[in-house]
Amino acid sequence: MMTNNDEPTQPPRAEKIFTPAEIQGYPHRAGSISLVATVAALVVFLLAAGVTALNWDTIPDRFATHFSGSDFEPDSWADKSVGSVFFATFFGLVLTLVFALLSYGMLRSEIPARTDPAWRSKLRQHIILRTTAMWLAVMNLTLALLFAGIQLCTTIPAFMGWMPATILGGLVLVVGTSLGMVVALVMKQPTVEATVQSLAQSNPDRIPQEAPESTRDSKYYKWDMFYYNPDDPAIIVEKRYGVGVDFNYAHWQGKAFMVFVALVLAGSIALPFLL
Repeated sequence: MMTNNDEPTQPPRAEKIFTPAEIQGYPHRAGSISLVATVAALVVFLLAAGVTALNWDTIPDRFATHFSGSDFEPDSWADKSVGSVFFATFFGLVLTLVFALLSYGMLRSEIPARTDPAWRSKLRQHIILRTTAMWLAVMNLTLALLFAGIQLCTTIPAFMGWMPATILGGLVLVVGTSLGMVVALVMKQPTVEATVQSLAQSNPDRIPQEAPESTRDSKYYKWDMFYYNPDDPAIIVEKRYGVGVDFNYAHWQGKAFMVFVALVLAGSIALPFLL
């Protein structure tokens, strides 16, 4: 019987198989870098919006919203309003929040417990996810710089002459960051695999009974590529082909990622027509 002083007991959390300090090459700063980059992105948007608001009276009643050709000649205009003036900020903030949510979700992955027979694959996923989350946050900041520049250069006359440099420089920064993330993840894979093997060999007494790492049933792969199994609680799974991880698209996180990718592609295609 439970007395007034008794508190419900919580089941003890399973002890992690290794601590971050024991894992060579562990991305210790992924969380702090992601937080700093995300906050910096929000600050960039606030500064751009603040400068725009302070220069509201200088914004023309009708301003260019699209530029064509190598000379960036305006060929489309919009009437001055809160929605048209701050469109780049609103759109950029949506992307920033999506990137922040994705990064946060990846950072929540945990090191597998001592009793987990699939510790190898889960530890690999954990390290790669934290590294990916860090790069997504950096990408968040580069996109914020691009959209903040667009915000200023499309509305404030004093900055309009900087539009070509802003667009080209911003795109180079975004593409460069994307390539940097891909290269970093590809180079990280052998290091992660070597780390997992080293931990297994040097700590045999701490390794749980391992389950064979068999491939998942082919019937759960859409178009032989996308894993879709609502009965599998795993949100992140290893890729069927090549290296890396992917989503189980039967869960909302995978669907949200697909929507995000579609929005980024649509935005990339539409951006030249909106400016």
